[in-house]
Amino acid sequence: MFAGKMTLTTNGATPPGTYDMAVVDAAGACSDATATLRVDLPRYVWDVGVEGGFFLPDSVLTGKGEGFSDIEPMFGLRFGREIAARWRWFLGGTSSDINTDLPMEPRQDAATFAVRTGAERSLGSWRGVSGAVPRHWLVSFGIGLFNFDLELEDDVRQEFASIGAGQRVALDRRTRLRWELRVDRSFNDEGFGEKVTSAELALGLSWEVGRRR
Repeated sequence: MFAGKMTLTTNGATPPGTYDMAVVDAAGACSDATATLRVDLPRYVWDVGVEGGFFLPDSVLTGKGEGFSDIEPMFGLRFGREIAARWRWFLGGTSSDINTDLPMEPRQDAATFAVRTGAERSLGSWRGVSGAVPRHWLVSFGIGLFNFDLELEDDVRQEFASIGAGQRVALDRRTRLRWELRVDRSFNDEGFGEKVTSAELALGLSWEVGRRR
């Protein structure tokens, strides 16, 4: 940074006042700092993450009440890859044990597992206002396979469509906090006599790798 005095002369005379070059340079530095705040975070090709949260099974699965009548803990893994600007492919699996009141003897609990794949669309770029954490909203679309495993019965499997919405928040250059609410709807009534609608509320951490050149 150059600091000094600039003096203007006209025919040997010095007009009143001098001009401090440090002020001009400081203005330029402020402009550079402002530009730096607008730079996007680095983007990476792959991400891998873990998630936990809550599984809201359909009453068809639990035999309790109607609709989403129960809440069970859930955990899972998730992988993703950037495939285009604002688009990512994903593959994930979640597991949960649920307590049932199904009409059978003896009463049995069930282990559930769902695997889903599809595309995730970012609704905003990595921008943040002054003092805010960079983040963006997202929506996801996919298909999957759901496995319902009773302790003493044969497994029941159903294919389903999935849709979700949530947000990713940057914690540092590679770490993201991610939450999503997703709803799954089976394509058929095989094994249960009717179609099944379930939901998941997931909160997780993901780490991005393979920086894009």
